[in-house]
Amino acid sequence: MWLKINYQQKELEYEIFKPNTIEVNLIEKIIAPVEINDKSIRLSKIFPLQAESKIKVNFKRCDIHFFEYNSPFQVLGKINQKASDRLKENIYFSYGACSIILFSETDELIIELKKLRLEEYYASEKWEIKNHLIQKIIVDRKSLSPISFPKIIDYSALPNYLHSIIDEFSISIKILENKIVEHDRYNYTILTSLVSIVNTLISELIFLNTLTGEIPKFLHNQDIERLKDPLENQIIQQQNIDRLIQINSAISYVSTQAYSGSIPILERRSLIRRSSLLGIGSSVKALNRIVDYIENAFLSVNFLEIVTSHMSNAGKLEGVKLAMHDRKTWSNHNIDNFKCQIEKEGTIKKLAYFSARHAYRESEYSITASVNSISFGTALEWTLMTLTHEMLHSHVRVIINSIFFSEEKTEEENYKSYYNKYRKKVEMKNEGTYTLIDSIREIFFTYCIRSITLGSLTEKKEYKDFQEPGPGAKLFLPKFEDFYSTFQRENRNLNEIFVHVLDLHYFYGGRTSKYIPLIWSSWSAVPHINADIRQYILRSLLAIASKIDQDPYERWLIALAEFKTIIRDNSAIASSIPLFKRLLEVLNDEELLRKYYFTAFKNSLIIIDLAMDIFYSEQVRALLWKDENIIIEDSELAGENQFTYNLPMNFIDVPIDCPIPYLFDRMIKVLNRESPNDDIERQTTISILALNSK
Repeated sequence: MWLKINYQQKELEYEIFKPNTIEVNLIEKIIAPVEINDKSIRLSKIFPLQAESKIKVNFKRCDIHFFEYNSPFQVLGKINQKASDRLKENIYFSYGACSIILFSETDELIIELKKLRLEEYYASEKWEIKNHLIQKIIVDRKSLSPISFPKIIDYSALPNYLHSIIDEFSISIKILENKIVEHDRYNYTILTSLVSIVNTLISELIFLNTLTGEIPKFLHNQDIERLKDPLENQIIQQQNIDRLIQINSAISYVSTQAYSGSIPILERRSLIRRSSLLGIGSSVKALNRIVDYIENAFLSVNFLEIVTSHMSNAGKLEGVKLAMHDRKTWSNHNIDNFKCQIEKEGTIKKLAYFSARHAYRESEYSITASVNSISFGTALEWTLMTLTHEMLHSHVRVIINSIFFSEEKTEEENYKSYYNKYRKKVEMKNEGTYTLIDSIREIFFTYCIRSITLGSLTEKKEYKDFQEPGPGAKLFLPKFEDFYSTFQRENRNLNEIFVHVLDLHYFYGGRTSKYIPLIWSSWSAVPHINADIRQYILRSLLAIASKIDQDPYERWLIALAEFKTIIRDNSAIASSIPLFKRLLEVLNDEELLRKYYFTAFKNSLIIIDLAMDIFYSEQVRALLWKDENIIIEDSELAGENQFTYNLPMNFIDVPIDCPIPYLFDRMIKVLNRESPNDDIERQTTISILALNSK
């Protein structure tokens, strides 16, 4: 159903409400009810609490009550459990900031609602309607303690062209102070941290432009002679400017998406036209909840400090070999074995918002979800589970950057130093002290060099047999310049391998039977996948192989057989998605797989083993699955334990501690055809409100 308002006067929309100028209608229609005579309209999709309810509102005289709650899912659960049938028939919900709506012709229903002793709302708004026109609007907002952001340092010394970029941030932050005090204190911490980051970037830019005073301690390059070099100086400035632009862009999206449609409703039109009346505030809060939940789990382990400090003093890995590595003792060096607390105060969480252009994407300061997932986030193609993959890109980037980080030299000089040490090890010369971090770099370097001949996710090489080099064979070591070019090319592939393996085990509990059909269904919405299907097949095979402990060829055969079985077991889904037909064609072409897939698969096995044995944290996983609603059952028949999130498909007064397992359960039900698909948008909205519940 659609709640629609239509401005009746020639002046169209008023900034200040005037009685008898706005027509209100509740319309039961599949598509947006946009009529030829409409002049200025706003509308939003809303859903009856009782799915079978039909429109019974008498707009000749009625009131509409809008409510902003912290946990609307639980509030609706209480209403569902305790309210009279008449009250439930007149309750609707939305994915906007005002997520609960009551239509009433008398005061009887609002009185009953108050008697239910629900949690206190942030704000409420009442529209008094007569003959479909709004007569009066009454707003009730709870007073919150005022907030203010830290002061932005003076940037007047910078060139004029930089003023406009920083002005945009300064003004945006000042505007957000008023919005956050009324509606959302969650983003306050994130935005406060961003002010600190921007002040750091400004300080660096001031120094780079003046080259006077002390070098800022947080400036990565501390060599004054290099900073005086015009090209080096310009590159650092451009990097800072790019970060400022990224931050401004993210803030503009968050500001409009999180707060449009909030009370007072008519003052802020949402830029998403389909939700221009009530906005998408609850949907953005759901993204915030997911981001917060994932980042808090990863903050339980100080990956950065462990990699950069502790692993430099730990003993080397045994069994790192040219041909087939031996990982028997690798788990002794697992990340959880290093005790290192993290300073949470200095961490920066990401701003989350929806994007039609970026869809699901991660960057340094933000995370985006597809705008389609607002309405279809529990549909296979647009599942919100995709957020876990994008969040892991950030986590893995920290790990890989930490492995090759050094404050003393430039990036290229660091790699040259590490590569020279690696050459000595491979050539069996005296390489000096060899530590765990050196062994990890050795694995990355060997993988990259072998990719030149064996291939990788994106490098397609043809081979006619599977013969490994003999015991006396030596690895061809290219010149550093050629190696560095290869490493830069393979960096993205390394990240993707890590991400897919960790995604499977952290967020899907290692359940390949669910992970594979879900990710391939989501990939079906991406146009370029079919043209580049080889790397996505390899990603899937490597994820499956992360659960198999055999020699490379056996891992290949078992992973391939399991892949085919999973697709066959999901034939109902596969038959409705054209991409699966192309996938099966490749999986059944043994000659093609032998020529262009196996060697790249074999070369990548050492990377998935490194990810699982060294960098996969059981401590993080335990936090991601710490929820009393989770039920795990062993199943010998399926070969993996069965998982259920013990919650009905409707509203209930229960907090959800772990939002991703809840969402995963919803997606399993979609895969198993247990979820009603007649109104996927309704089910998605229920899930979005549930993701806010804690």
